[in-house]
Amino acid sequence: MLTSSKTIRRLFYWGLPIAILYVVFQKIDLEAFRANLAQTDVLLVCVALLLGPIVVSIGAIRWNYMLRKCISSRVGLHFSSRHYWIGLALGMFVPGGLGWDAYRVMAVGRRFGRYNMNMGVIVAEKLMALIVCMLLIVLLYPVVSFSGQSQLLTQLFDAAVIVLGLGVAFVMLVVIMRHYRLVRPLLERVERRLAKLVSMAIKKVRINNSASTASVPIRDFLSPLTMPRHLPMILLFSFLIQLVTAIGSQLFFVAAGYDIPFMVNLFVTPILFFVFLLPVSFGGLGVREVAYIFFYGLFGVPAETALLVSFFALAGILLNNLIGAVVVALQRNKVDSYGSGL
Repeated sequence: MLTSSKTIRRLFYWGLPIAILYVVFQKIDLEAFRANLAQTDVLLVCVALLLGPIVVSIGAIRWNYMLRKCISSRVGLHFSSRHYWIGLALGMFVPGGLGWDAYRVMAVGRRFGRYNMNMGVIVAEKLMALIVCMLLIVLLYPVVSFSGQSQLLTQLFDAAVIVLGLGVAFVMLVVIMRHYRLVRPLLERVERRLAKLVSMAIKKVRINNSASTASVPIRDFLSPLTMPRHLPMILLFSFLIQLVTAIGSQLFFVAAGYDIPFMVNLFVTPILFFVFLLPVSFGGLGVREVAYIFFYGLFGVPAETALLVSFFALAGILLNNLIGAVVVALQRNKVDSYGSGL
């Protein structure tokens, strides 16, 4: 029964993109799509594609900054960048980018230890990215929703306000809990409870049943969020990632011969960021195309143009993964060194 369910999930995971793309191409005007493709400015597309590696590099710098502040000042930019690219290539085969994050935790953990804090760094990175994305949606909503095309934009704004408020409140709560002694006993109780749960799980999978009590330092896990003086820099890096991605999308539209306000791209980019995290297909294939058609369609972009731009974006993702694969090949026979930077 378990094998059958796994087979069904695999068929769904690999078959869904094909089914979605089939439906998409049945709905669009193929002649208009070919016309858009024929008039595309190839040179401008190539320029936009080069922004993809820049986005990944900004992410690697952000990760390195957090590691140096939270884990060890010995974490070099060369080390972080190399494993960031390797994780990107390997994570393509795991839904939702979880493989990318898991690889980064393991890579740094093998060198510097402190696995809980490594996981905390990833969580802090994601939370700061979430806050930036929600903030962009909230701030840009009055600018891009002038034509009132869809009630969905209002619903997105309301959801963004709620998520933004919860994210900021959570960060403030963690900072307060970390610095006030009155709540430390509560954290210690949570740690002891988690330790028991982990130990019980370990004992169930060990034949000799000799597992010792595991340590789950939740304070280490939360510590990357308890340094307010470093959070603005992390937010800045997260904003730059969204900004450069939006610039790339703008260039794709210009290359396709379609005039679209830049603020629309800056508004849609964080929305697409979360849509692509859905673990429903390989590399987001199919989901990406539908998302581009749907969300850009809210601003009057023809489906054929949005589909073409989505394929340009896919080419950028494949380029980044190709670079990551090259780094994997070069790294295969090398031993990690501390490296102070690129």
